[in-house]
Amino acid sequence: LHERRRAILEAMAYSAEDLLRSPETELLFPRLLTRLGKAAEVSHAFVFDKFETREEIFVTLRHEWTAEEGATSLREKPLLQGLPLKEKGLSRWIEAFSRGGMIVGDVEAFPPGEREFLQALGFRSLLAIPVMVGGKWVGFLGLGEATSSRSWTSDEINALRAAAGLISAAVERKTMEESIKREREMLLETLKDAPYGVLLVEGERHIFANEEFTKITGYTLQDVPTVKDWIRKAFPERAIRRRLKGTWTLEAAMRREVVELPVTAKDGAKKWVEFRSSYLPSGQVMVTLVDVTQEREMERQLRTAQRLEALGELAGGIAHDFNNLLTTIRSFAQIGLSKTAQDNSLRRYLEVIERESQRGAELTRKILAYARRQPLALQLLDLNTTLSEILEILKRTLGEHIRIKTALAPELEPIEADPTALEQILMNLAINARDAMPKGGTLTVKTYRKTVRWRSPWVSPGEYAVLEVGDTGVGMDEETLSRIFDPFFTTKERGSGLGLWVVYGLVRQHRGTITVQSERDRGTTFHIYFPIAKEAERKPSKPEAQAQGMAKGTGTILVVEDEPSLRELLREVLKEHGYRPLLAKDGKEGLRILREREGTVDLVVTDIVMPKMGGKELFEEAKDLYPHIPFLFISGYAPPEEVQSFIAERDLPFMVKPFGPLEFLSKVREILSLRVDKRPQRG
Repeated sequence: LHERRRAILEAMAYSAEDLLRSPETELLFPRLLTRLGKAAEVSHAFVFDKFETREEIFVTLRHEWTAEEGATSLREKPLLQGLPLKEKGLSRWIEAFSRGGMIVGDVEAFPPGEREFLQALGFRSLLAIPVMVGGKWVGFLGLGEATSSRSWTSDEINALRAAAGLISAAVERKTMEESIKREREMLLETLKDAPYGVLLVEGERHIFANEEFTKITGYTLQDVPTVKDWIRKAFPERAIRRRLKGTWTLEAAMRREVVELPVTAKDGAKKWVEFRSSYLPSGQVMVTLVDVTQEREMERQLRTAQRLEALGELAGGIAHDFNNLLTTIRSFAQIGLSKTAQDNSLRRYLEVIERESQRGAELTRKILAYARRQPLALQLLDLNTTLSEILEILKRTLGEHIRIKTALAPELEPIEADPTALEQILMNLAINARDAMPKGGTLTVKTYRKTVRWRSPWVSPGEYAVLEVGDTGVGMDEETLSRIFDPFFTTKERGSGLGLWVVYGLVRQHRGTITVQSERDRGTTFHIYFPIAKEAERKPSKPEAQAQGMAKGTGTILVVEDEPSLRELLREVLKEHGYRPLLAKDGKEGLRILREREGTVDLVVTDIVMPKMGGKELFEEAKDLYPHIPFLFISGYAPPEEVQSFIAERDLPFMVKPFGPLEFLSKVREILSLRVDKRPQRG
């Protein structure tokens, strides 16, 4: 199993690299299936596409890998080219795939209709996971075994989920490529009958240049009367000039060559221009010019999007596993410290382990934030105190040519926020402000309370703590202002266009609003509205909460976690502090334990993303049976949006991994204390 796990991980790593580097999306599928099939030691690996009508949903075999021995190719089955799922009794598959679930197990245990169908195909075991694009399933990826029955390990299931994610990224990449291709074709079709740049060449002289030529390049016929003048002004780089040699000769025109070159316009701007030479019966050469700068920028953005998408998938998965490890390491270090005397020489080693695990946690949070999968570790914050700490760092970052001016409102009520996210928000805004003031200027940071009484398109009524960040820089025009929060939009030569996009996302995660005002040469000001914490949200201070967490407790607590080491850690922590822990490796097992104990559980602690049944599904099923049992959700990265909304709407307790035993016990004690008066009376 260890070798198989290693082989599967290697297969996924190679496939992820393929996605980043392969210019042909279609080439990814055969290589992915070959690696996955061999690593998992199955007889078949395959991908099906989905299409549908009003009455039926069909799937078609798109790609397949088959082991050399003991397997028959599925392509020999005509039925699999347009297979009607409902008609063939596979409605369960439609339901499972629609919610992102999977079909897995021994075929012998499947419903009769499915069993007969799969056995006719030669399968004895099957694992199939949907390929999701835009929240909808567009096909599925599967592993099949024809020679023997087998159970599927969590490694194989996780690998197939990751592979399905890679295929989803590949499908989206192909869709974007085709979309850009279609847009380009439509643009060129439109331009066929529209004016375009024209330059007529006779010998070494230009005899005509139309208005579109001047619009593209900025040059008139008087500016570039000869070919030599044109090349000297529009192509200052020697390497480009060498490529131009012979481009506008009669011989080149007869070949109707098309070249694409960077042109330096009269105003100094760089433009990518497509040139086409053609021979006229009059003996002249006609050169047509089309500005393709925007298309090249779209292609650059597409390449960036593809890489970020794949890296986001990888970063999220790695950070999730890493957070599980850090939770275990940090917690055992804290337990060791609590059991070690102050004069014991081992303490300094344990303190280093605890400190470095915390640094590791901060690193994973930054990775997840860039991948937009960062879970917010919300806590009660004094906005002014937090900003003052961040501003000390900013003074060293921005440089001496930027003056920082502050006006922080006294006695500002606390907000619920993530300090790391606040740092990222202010850092991004401050760096943008610095770049807008190349010759120096003033960065102003203000806070104040504001009551919004009327609903508007940008903010709801309520009490807010407002963070205002302004600069005295170059400002923005209306067009730039309308696009600053778009991903990949940038006015900087080397900018990624992601800074303000990330800021916007973080503000929205805090249930806040961001607005901006700007004028050319008069600077820019951002206003960020953070909801003031309600009285019920104002929890005790951390030392007090931790002291409560260390006290002995009572009660039966069910821990549902698919990571064995973390499951055992939580058991040890709970048991040592007086609780009676029960353990389950997934939601289904957790539900079974609840039923066996007839709901006599005081708290359920559950991970969110798990095989078989996740935390959300467990909560929904358990609440129908035992509505009095409270839940505590834990996760190593931001859950899907629908799960985040589910947790937020019900105001359910949520903890971000990694956490230490003190934090965990404090949260457990807090939840149990809140339900004392709500426990149903037993007769």
